[in-house]
Amino acid sequence: MVVKHFGKVHHTKQFDIGTFSHRVILPGPDGCSVKVTTFHGADGQRFAEISYLVDETVWILKGSVMLWTVTADKVEYQGTLSAGSTYHVPAGEKYELCVLEELDAVCFFSPAIGGPLPDND
Repeated sequence: MVVKHFGKVHHTKQFDIGTFSHRVILPGPDGCSVKVTTFHGADGQRFAEISYLVDETVWILKGSVMLWTVTADKVEYQGTLSAGSTYHVPAGEKYELCVLEELDAVCFFSPAIGGPLPDND
């Protein structure tokens, strides 16, 4: 069992002013097969062509985002999600995200069937 008390993180990844992610549980240091992060996004922050080699599931705790799926030939709007909503993106799929209201979310990264473990970054 891996237990992390409030405030205990491996490290924090800074994306931009006001946007960062705490690495809470990591496969290597914690000896498990998942990665759990908390993500705080600033209003208006946009991320293009997000894609991971592992599955990603996100639970929005505060704020709201707009989501788009990205394929070779189009970008398609998927909707606006607010606190209490979740979304799942299978390994290898691309998506875009725009923070509409200050965002707090928990992100769970897990291996796709037969895929690699999440990274430790």
